[in-house]
Amino acid sequence: MQDINFKLINLQGNFVMNLFNIFSIFLISFASSLLGYSAYLFLEAFALTEIKYSSWSGEALMWALIFFFTSLFILFIPIELKLIKEDESSDFQNVLGRIVITVILSVLLLFVSSVFFTGKNIILQNIYLIMRAYAFSGLVFVNIASFLLWWISDQVTVFKTYSLTITGIIWVLGSLLFIN
Repeated sequence: MQDINFKLINLQGNFVMNLFNIFSIFLISFASSLLGYSAYLFLEAFALTEIKYSSWSGEALMWALIFFFTSLFILFIPIELKLIKEDESSDFQNVLGRIVITVILSVLLLFVSSVFFTGKNIILQNIYLIMRAYAFSGLVFVNIASFLLWWISDQVTVFKTYSLTITGIIWVLGSLLFIN
């Protein structure tokens, strides 16, 4: 077990690095789900699914193309802007900073999704459900995973090396539990 060194001055660790990393993980995870939803809409446009979210195939194709290109654009934001920073320090303040930033991002995501994506269009309501699932997953599973990865990282070095990747996978899988 690791010792907890707690400094009040540096409570959130490297704030900017944590902000970029958590925001990048969220963008990559959310864009991958948006890409999956666009694939489903492509299938719906060509009448290969039973459940229909659009009134005609042209509408499904339009939304599929919109979400496909939007997800590709979102996927390249962290890569092109080089937002993902390598985490050299795995101290308690850094983990606490990740947790605080994840909570702030999740609450902001809940607010944004409830303001912009509640409407009469069922496809936008599905995007609202996906965003809400990501927010709840960020509030619950990502914070627990960040702490557990920090706690076990001294014993298993793979967790220290791939902690951001594992966090993104947990964010996607955790969001699946909250989608209705």
